[in-house]
Amino acid sequence: MESGSLENILDQTHPLLIISKKIDWVTLITSCYKYYSKREGRPAIPIRLMIGILLLKFIFSLSDEQVVAQWEENIYYQAFTGQTSITKGKPC
Repeated sequence: MESGSLENILDQTHPLLIISKKIDWVTLITSCYKYYSKREGRPAIPIRLMIGILLLKFIFSLSDEQVVAQWEENIYYQAFTGQTSITKGKPC
């Protein structure tokens, strides 16, 4: 893992990172994959990102706008949704 990666700079005892490690992301992604099309619509946003944002929205009782705004500013939110480095801009 590169030295500037989120895994190396974040506190691994943060509750969001602990929860993230307990979620079976592979099973969630696999079960949702059938709803994505490679031929139709806009390019797909990564499934983990979308599921993660939805979970954050409900965990913290946020609106769509609030969770997106906080995701932009909170590197723990970004790590929870599978980002490996700091991401600038809106996730979706």
